[in-house]
Amino acid sequence: MGRRKLTDEEIISTIFDKMARKRKWNASHIPMDTIVRWISNKIKRNGNRVKKILTNLIKEGFIFSKPAHYGTEISLNSKESEKILELTEEL
Repeated sequence: MGRRKLTDEEIISTIFDKMARKRKWNASHIPMDTIVRWISNKIKRNGNRVKKILTNLIKEGFIFSKPAHYGTEISLNSKESEKILELTEEL
């Protein structure tokens, strides 16, 4: 499978889908760098675009973030679960 050009909506859907399948809701966190690495392997551009999208999702309240000694950890906001699952099903 080669790398391809994804739209921002497809990247958001991929992020939500990956984190939901890994059950990363509320108190279950995953390092932000891990998500960036997973998704940047699938797209043509580097991980800077994925980091910007994740930062916007944190500001919009779809994702929680917390600092750790090795970087930032993120998890999905369970209060927004209906919207998150709806977005993953659309794409």
